[in-house]
Amino acid sequence: MKTVLGKTILIMAVIAICLLFIVVACLCQYQSQLIFPGQGKGGDSRADLERLSRQPAVNEQAIPVTLASGLKTWVRIVAAGDRLPDATANDHYLVLFFYGNCGRLDWFGEFAAPFLNCNLDFACIEWPGFGVAEGRPSERNCYEAADSLWRVAQERFGYRPEHVIIAGYSMGVGLACELATRYSAGGLILFSGFTSMPDIAQYHFPYLPVRWFLTTHFDNRDKLSKISSPCLLLHGTADTIVPFRMAEENEQSARTGGCDVTLHALPEGDHEVFDEPVVDLLHTPLTEFVNKIRARNELEEQLP
Repeated sequence: MKTVLGKTILIMAVIAICLLFIVVACLCQYQSQLIFPGQGKGGDSRADLERLSRQPAVNEQAIPVTLASGLKTWVRIVAAGDRLPDATANDHYLVLFFYGNCGRLDWFGEFAAPFLNCNLDFACIEWPGFGVAEGRPSERNCYEAADSLWRVAQERFGYRPEHVIIAGYSMGVGLACELATRYSAGGLILFSGFTSMPDIAQYHFPYLPVRWFLTTHFDNRDKLSKISSPCLLLHGTADTIVPFRMAEENEQSARTGGCDVTLHALPEGDHEVFDEPVVDLLHTPLTEFVNKIRARNELEEQLP
């Protein structure tokens, strides 16, 4: 009887290990599709972007961009008001925005609206492998795209670094934090931000050894401890995709590094902070943060 029971337990253990191995192997094989589910899906037609590139609208342009790796993608930029984006006036500020891993330039207007309402110009780049962009998404390719967006703002439109605000939503927080470690921007805004990819993967797959095989890291918590720009964290308290405690951990990391950071909780807000009714809660904290950046810059400009 003991021999039969022992064999049964052994067989069950072997089956469990095999199933675990299969699940882990599938996660390894398809982790890119899991991390970047928006890749390969449709987006703005190339014809529309080329038309905006040749003939800008009243306040909007599209710019073809080639990344350091040679991949081609697009930037869209819109000004607050009836003028083309530029930095000829000292009061023009620009937001460089990075959408989440299900986003694309198709949703440009939806993401831009809260910032335009704060009198901020707005620019966004298509991630490699998303929409009409070439290539495949990866952490490295995403960082290249973020760097290219910064260069477009500086070299093509002439926005001063202190007049540029970097912003990221959900997975886009990874691009925003990386860019903020490379350049001294006027500010950093993170919507529904996670601490790191291993952390968020472990949160959703608590019984699997996901940390062992992840090749994408986006270690935002660590980078926030090295960022000097003022930072605003906006996070829904009812977020089930990225738990609110991760915003608290990011805040603590930024504060430890000496960053002027503010965590603004969105009561009962879920992960989709750009959807109604949560989007209506963004205006006040955004306005207060932008006014603080403007006041700081004006004070520094008056110094001898």
